[in-house]
Amino acid sequence: MSPTRLGAAFVLGVAFDHYLDPQSGRRRRAQVRDRLVHEVHVVSNAFDVAMADLAHRSQGAVARAREWWVGEAPSDPVLAERIRTKLGRAAVHARGLDIVCSDGDVELKGDVLAGEVGAVLDAVHGTPGVRSVTDRLVRHTSADTPHLQGVPHRHHGRRSDHWRPARRLAVGCAGAFAVLYGLRTHGPAGALAIILGAAAIARSAGNRRLVDAAGILSGRPMVLHKSLLVRAPPEQVYAAALDLEKFPSFMLHVLDVRRRDADHYECKLRGPAGVPVDWDLTVLERVDGSSVRFLAESAIAHVEGLARFEARPEQSTRLTLALTYRPAFGALRRSVGAAIGFGPSHRIEDDLMRFKSLLEQGRARGRDGVVTYADVMGGDGSAPRPH
Repeated sequence: MSPTRLGAAFVLGVAFDHYLDPQSGRRRRAQVRDRLVHEVHVVSNAFDVAMADLAHRSQGAVARAREWWVGEAPSDPVLAERIRTKLGRAAVHARGLDIVCSDGDVELKGDVLAGEVGAVLDAVHGTPGVRSVTDRLVRHTSADTPHLQGVPHRHHGRRSDHWRPARRLAVGCAGAFAVLYGLRTHGPAGALAIILGAAAIARSAGNRRLVDAAGILSGRPMVLHKSLLVRAPPEQVYAAALDLEKFPSFMLHVLDVRRRDADHYECKLRGPAGVPVDWDLTVLERVDGSSVRFLAESAIAHVEGLARFEARPEQSTRLTLALTYRPAFGALRRSVGAAIGFGPSHRIEDDLMRFKSLLEQGRARGRDGVVTYADVMGGDGSAPRPH
């Protein structure tokens, strides 16, 4: 058997084992179905937005061409709106500027930061229909007036590498045509067309630079947040969460936990494709009944975590888990695992639901069948009453 067929057979076997699992396969298949439906809706909405953006830009291009051909100057209100649109990209507090237009002559008033004056004037001069600009701006070296204080919401996290919908649609279509051409063409030219086309599709679909999307050169970690409401008192949830040696009896992905001392554990967890992975877990800080900060290291990843336990009404607890996950093999291994449904996020969520069931219902389904709270924690009277 060729290596390609052998690899394909291995992937299919792992997928069948994951999705046809008698204990969790049904829920995993439902998650994949919901994810596919969501992605279809996202793609449909993105296509509608891109078509609307393309239509608006086409109308603007036609209007500008008509004005250039006929020689008709825009009206004063239209010119003022064009200038305001340009200023929105040149100044953070463009709303504080007053624009007065009269037959192509523009007068600018208002407060502006001194470092933005050049960009503001260039934007106004570059607006079609502007003949002259009268500068009556009040320059400020710092934000010492109310008009210049605060940052509008749209400027938070604004990225210059984000493309507009029409551009994303055009590049994505060009990439699809390149891939189709490469599939029909043999040799180096076809391979190059497929690579470039796939890169164009990835760039337009993710709307971010390929380096950031891959996460290989940027080195940014994966951040996981999980939160669930457990209908049990905070002290009970906290005690159960710190009794790590009991986890293998009801968590499918925790195979073994051994305590070395008060704050150090040796753990064996189920990794990608069901392969056991050894972890060293260290409890860094405990706030009794409130939070636990820990560090876990293995050959495949480095994880820093924080678990919070917040009291809620009716003897309930909000359990929040925040993990900073740094895969040893970069985003490639992480993306493949997430794509076929057994990335770290799915495994953690799976075991958290068993933890919740054990505390709320007094039972959970482990690897060897159903176990009760009394079986896991010990003591006949300690099992909570099922809700």
